[in-house]
Parts: sequence; C-alpha cells; structure tokens
Amino acid sequence: MNIPEIYINVIKGLLQKSVSKEVIWDITTDANIFVVYFKDSSLTLRQHSNQNETWYSVNIIDYKGDEIDSFWIDSETIDDYSIISELFSIARRSALAIDNTVQNMLSEINSKGIIGNKKKNNDGFTDDIPF
Repeated sequence: MNIPEIYINVIKGLLQKSVSKEVIWDITTDANIFVVYFKDSSLTLRQHSNQNETWYSVNIIDYKGDEIDSFWIDSETIDDYSIISELFSIARRSALAIDNTVQNMLSEINSKGIIGNKKKNNDGFTDDIPF
C-alpha cells in the first residue's frame, strides 16, 4: 500500500522535522510503537514483522484518544517504504535517546581510567556467580 495522498505531506514533514531533531517522539508500552503528540491528536508509528517481511502501520488518534484512521506500508511500495522505515528509525532513536546514550558511552571510553561496572542484584550485592 502507498502512503495515502492526504498523509504524504504529514509523513514527509514529520521526517524532515525528525531529521532536524524538531519532533519529540515518545515511547509506548509496546517496544515497536512510537508516538508523536500534537495539540489535539497524535500519530503512532509501529513496526510489524514476521519471518519473511517487515511492514509499518500508522494510526491517527483524535483528541478523545480514539483511532480515527490508519494505513500500512509494506516493502512492495519501495519509495514509501523507504520513507516510513527512515521515519521509524529516527522516531525510535529519538524516543529511546539512543544518540545520547551512544555519546555518553563514547565520553566514558575516551576518558582516563576504568570503565564499566558489574550489575547488582536487587539486594545490592554483585552477583558474579553464573548459577
């Protein structure tokens, strides 16, 4: 399926603003769904996959929280798939603060001294025994 005509400028605008880091993407309870909240609506972007393919769905939510429209994009529409796939990747990186995390890791790596810690159990003790 293609991006419906009514949404082409919305998706391309979101992509352009997302590339410029001018969109606040948020996480949801599902690790494959990211959301951007507008004043009176929201848009969710979800990645689906099975053994053979990956596709994306876009849902439009109104001010009451009701889904009022949706569409999906699969790899058969190469140009639209490429746009949605890039948008999803940027949304994921933004919502999960991946770029910040990587920069923090690099800062530690480039600093002097030892880096890394052992993971602690809930009781505060380090568990270094693998059984």
